[in-house]
Amino acid sequence: MALCGVMASIGGLHHTARGLEVAMRHGTRHGSDEKLRAVYAQWGMVSILGLQPAPAEVPCELPRRTSDRAGCRTLAATPPSYRFPDVVMTQRRFLRPLPYFAELERLLEAEEPAIRSAFGRHVHWGYWPDPARAGTGAGEFERAADALSLELCRLAELDDGQRILDAGCGFGGTLRLIGERHRDMRLTGLNIDRQQLWRASDNQRDNVARIPFVQGDACQLPYSDACFDRILAVECIFHFPDRRAFFQEAFRTLAPGGRLALSDFVPSTLLRPATALISLRPASMGFYGDCDFTYTLEDYRRLADGIGFRVGVEKDITVNTLPTYRFLHTLAGVIRARRLSAVAETLFAEAASRTGLLRYQLLVFEKPG
Repeated sequence: MALCGVMASIGGLHHTARGLEVAMRHGTRHGSDEKLRAVYAQWGMVSILGLQPAPAEVPCELPRRTSDRAGCRTLAATPPSYRFPDVVMTQRRFLRPLPYFAELERLLEAEEPAIRSAFGRHVHWGYWPDPARAGTGAGEFERAADALSLELCRLAELDDGQRILDAGCGFGGTLRLIGERHRDMRLTGLNIDRQQLWRASDNQRDNVARIPFVQGDACQLPYSDACFDRILAVECIFHFPDRRAFFQEAFRTLAPGGRLALSDFVPSTLLRPATALISLRPASMGFYGDCDFTYTLEDYRRLADGIGFRVGVEKDITVNTLPTYRFLHTLAGVIRARRLSAVAETLFAEAASRTGLLRYQLLVFEKPG
């Protein structure tokens, strides 16, 4: 029954061509605002009039104020807006946010204390080294979410001075953690949802070394070849329309010896037929949006081999993530949007995880070099 309920409830990512550019959304007129021109000049951006994309290349990593290194480059990007100078747009279309991100945005704007503490920086599961001692407080969950990002970074073997792309960066929390723990890093966040990038930009207003964020598609990375040393995808790859396309783009943009590190909910072969049905409409019309949980561990191995990656790490941390569900149950009272769907989907994921049918995996793939 739970499976039938969730197959009738999981929601999709709806694409629409409507919407305005970020600067127009906040009342900024390109070309007429001298402050905006100054921002462009400060970040080394080309002059742009109207809402047309830049005709020439602009840095995909906005140059640091203390460095003249241009880093990787991307084509046809618009400049950052005056309000969000760290956000570069590479696509003009507006994408309706995933339902759960839209609900989180509403709760964050409402200053809901537990939501702000737990999801102000990250929107992913937590990691507890000793799950038996886990509590249900928002502050503890925030630390557990930090711990999950840090564990993935540890497995990816991050080091000072590296070029890092966080694909599907959410609110930028993982990049902030990296910046706080390493020196001379060249960090870039990418997400297809501009609203998440605006939140990420807001989150770093107290930072001296600011992180650039780029609105773009992870399956069509707007970067040149051999651009990064590490690419991260923290609990987001199941939203990508094509894992193969993402792996191909990651392989292209990683330098030789680079690593792709990701986290994903990986089904057993027994659960896979059910997850395949869940991904179909109208079953994919619920709280968590359009999710593809059909990739087994063997599928990942075949995909990596076909692209040219070597499998570096396969770490099952399912048990360490289970306290996440106890915390999510405490939030049921504040959820308004698609509440029944949210509860049903979360209960399904918890049941599948506790019975071993759905595994939370940290995976690292190496590009030979």
